[in-house]
Amino acid sequence: MKVAVKDVAPCEKILSVDVPADAIQEQYEVVYREIAKVAKVPGFRPGKAPREVISVHYKTEAREEVVKKLVSKSLHEALEEKKLEPILNPEIRDLDFTENKLSYKAHIEVRPEVKLPSYTGIKVKKNPIKVEEKEIDQVIDRLREGFAKFTPVEDRGLEFGDFMIADLKVIVDGKEIESRNDDWIEFHEKSFLPEFSATLKGVKPGEAKDVEVNFPADYANKDLGGKKGLFKINLKEIKKRILPEVDADLAHEIGEYKSVADLRQAVERDLEAEKAAQEEHRLQNEILESLAKSSSFALPKGMVERRLNQLVEQALRNMLYQGAKQEDVLKEKEGLREKLKAEAEKQVRLSFILDEVAGREKIEVTEKELEEKFEDIAREVKQPKEKVIEYYAKEHLVEGLAVQVLNQKTARFLREKAEIIVPSGNS
Repeated sequence: MKVAVKDVAPCEKILSVDVPADAIQEQYEVVYREIAKVAKVPGFRPGKAPREVISVHYKTEAREEVVKKLVSKSLHEALEEKKLEPILNPEIRDLDFTENKLSYKAHIEVRPEVKLPSYTGIKVKKNPIKVEEKEIDQVIDRLREGFAKFTPVEDRGLEFGDFMIADLKVIVDGKEIESRNDDWIEFHEKSFLPEFSATLKGVKPGEAKDVEVNFPADYANKDLGGKKGLFKINLKEIKKRILPEVDADLAHEIGEYKSVADLRQAVERDLEAEKAAQEEHRLQNEILESLAKSSSFALPKGMVERRLNQLVEQALRNMLYQGAKQEDVLKEKEGLREKLKAEAEKQVRLSFILDEVAGREKIEVTEKELEEKFEDIAREVKQPKEKVIEYYAKEHLVEGLAVQVLNQKTARFLREKAEIIVPSGNS
């Protein structure tokens, strides 16, 4: 077998392979023997038809199988001979096959030569972690809302801040496009459509109102943008939300705290922990950003393209999830590719950097660490760990998860080896 390698780019090579005729004939013999075992040829019992008859009836099938097996086998041997390790599946080009000749070219992408600056002692500044009193107040206000009580209002009409329980129908272009019963709606002065606040203020339970609206041109539902609509509303009840007082009773109800002071301290601790985790995440990202910016090496185009496709598809799915129409989403595709190209390149660069650091520092993922990761996922998705492991194995995702754990472990190593500049008074 003849093998030649040609460099076409820093991370790309063309492997030219010529398979000799005797190897082709040998493979044909193997394939025909396999076919003969199951071949159904008129006039012969299974497995008893002679070779020349089999070759007439199964010529096309044999050819396809010989090509598939020979390309797979010869490519594997050629890569071993030239000590090449493709990072993606090679692309087979210029395939030329007869019963006496097989030649093809394999376009392969290989790992770049990763040249790193010093990756220990990277200087990053830690921001102070401080919890403001108003932040504690905001959390407690949200907690109060969870313990709010709703009391009926019968002696007056609808006011801002009330909750209305109503049946409603939405009519556009003479057609009913939506109908809801016993819908809870918070009544604001600045409603999502201004006509609501002007028309419904003062309406009493048991009354019905028609609200004519003009949907703005940039309305979330683009089918309605710029159109006129009619909301037919039957107000059934008015509820007033009563928030509990911030006192010892509320503190005890929220978390069995003895006093408001204890509650505030607990909220402050939670906020500090949350901010500390966010700051830790920011520090790690800044360290990685610094490494990515100071590292210059070629990137495999195929890997960048694959990551870019993943980022674009994720962005398109998010747009659909948020209510955008399919045709509008597709129009954004090319623009998204331009916007996300730099991010795809950065992520691929970081993957090589982390892999290189892990190799140099002999950082590895243990079975225990992988097991702990499965336990974390199981808690998140509320499934037994065994089911999670089974799913990852079935979908061939275990290796990818191990890489993710390795990258996280390597990022923590870089954080530990960084020089953290702590401003005076920082915690």
